[in-house]
Amino acid sequence: MAEKMIFMVDDKKPFVEIIIDYLFVPGFAPVQRKKNVTNLFYSIKEKYPMKKVLEVSTKSDNELGKMLSAFSLKMDGHFLESIFQSSKVFDGNIQYTDLLDKKPSDAKKFIYNLENKKLICFRYNGEEYPLKPESLFYDYMYVRALYQNKEISSQLVNYDIFTDIEFNYKKSINCQARSCAIFVFLYKNSMLEKYINDLELFKKIYGKDKNEPDNLFDLWKRG
Repeated sequence: MAEKMIFMVDDKKPFVEIIIDYLFVPGFAPVQRKKNVTNLFYSIKEKYPMKKVLEVSTKSDNELGKMLSAFSLKMDGHFLESIFQSSKVFDGNIQYTDLLDKKPSDAKKFIYNLENKKLICFRYNGEEYPLKPESLFYDYMYVRALYQNKEISSQLVNYDIFTDIEFNYKKSINCQARSCAIFVFLYKNSMLEKYINDLELFKKIYGKDKNEPDNLFDLWKRG
């Protein structure tokens, strides 16, 4: 058995992080990854039989889930993963903007292989973004990308729970499944346009604790 973090859209919060136990199939081949997705879905359906679940990754059996991967989803004509990697600014004001036009896998590999890298902020289209809250920049870019891709996002809003079989919550921070949950919540509560046009407002999604998002209805009333 293994455990995986999944992200559920809540009535009053943009996402709820839930740990699910499932039967793990070892191996790195695509067939093993897909078996793990199937097993994870089985465990989720046992606990939440009425919820619609979507795997958001290249390993998804659903074509929508594959299109929602940051390696497939585009914003401003560029792959989202390439935007994310090329926006990283390191100590000494070093930024590899040429990665914007690279394949997502190449851009990610290049940044991963950098030595002694210290990330100081993100910069995209001349605007700087802070490192805190930790998943702010990734989620903000992802939600904005979904807003641009209305044909894809119009299908996304029919789901309640999002998974990413590649995401290890003990080692990683950013997760496209979390970003999807945030988008669905904002869309269903008519908050989307206001939040994607106000970074300070978007920050309030995460609350004082990065793992405990605020009640956005209370924030909405306070403006």
